[in-house]
Amino acid sequence: MCLSAFGCTRSRSLAFTLVELLVVVSIIVLLISILTPSLTRTREFTRRTTCASNQKQVLNGATAHAAEQEGKFPKTHRNGPTSTGTDHISWTSEVVLEDFLERRGIKLTEFTCPNLGLDFVRKVGTRYRIGYYLQFGRTMDIWTNEFEEWDSPQGTYARSDLVAVSDINETGTFTPPTSRGTHGPNGSIVVWEDARPIDFGIEGGNVTRIDGSAVWTPANLFELYAASSGGLVLGYW
Repeated sequence: MCLSAFGCTRSRSLAFTLVELLVVVSIIVLLISILTPSLTRTREFTRRTTCASNQKQVLNGATAHAAEQEGKFPKTHRNGPTSTGTDHISWTSEVVLEDFLERRGIKLTEFTCPNLGLDFVRKVGTRYRIGYYLQFGRTMDIWTNEFEEWDSPQGTYARSDLVAVSDINETGTFTPPTSRGTHGPNGSIVVWEDARPIDFGIEGGNVTRIDGSAVWTPANLFELYAASSGGLVLGYW
C-alpha cells in the first residue's frame, strides 16, 4: 500500500521508465537483426566490385609490360620467367611481382581480393602466392589433359575472350584436401574436404578477360580446370 501520493507517482513513473527502456532496447535489437544481414550483403557486394577493379589493374600492368615487349605478357611461372617446371596459377615469381610493383604502378593490395586480404599474400623463397589466379603468361604443356582445356594468353595479340585473371576457387590445395572459394554470402569460405565451390556456399567469382572486361560468373556456371601441374590443384572459373 502506498501512503504517499508523491511516492506512488514516483514508483509508477519509475516502472513506466523501465518498461519504456525495455521496449526501446527490444526495438533496437530487432532493427539490428533486420539490418545486419543487409549490411553484410552490401559489404560483400562492395568487395566484389573492388575485386573486379583489382583484377583490371593487374591486367593493366601486364598490358604495360607488353607495350615494351613486342606485345608479350610477362611469364608468370612461380619459379621464374624461364621455368618450365611445376606451376600453380595463384603463384608467381618475385621477378614478375616486383616488376609490377616497381615499374607498373600496381599496389600489393591490388594483387589480392579484399575477402582474402593482404595476409593471404605470401612470399616463399623467390616466389609469391597472391590472391588471384594469373592465367596469362603460362606454359601450357605442363598442364594435365584430364580436365577442361584452357588457353593461357601470351600477349595482347591473344583472343580477346581469353581469361587473364580470375578469383581463386579451388580444391586439392593441401593434404587432407582443402577447398577454398573467394566469394560466399559473407566473404571467403574454406572447408576441409573435396567439394565444388557451389556445394559449400560460393556464389560465383570475377573473371577478367584480355579485352579488359570483368565478368561476374555464377558458381553454377563454373568450369573445372587444372590450376597446377598434373591437376593436383583443381580450379574453377
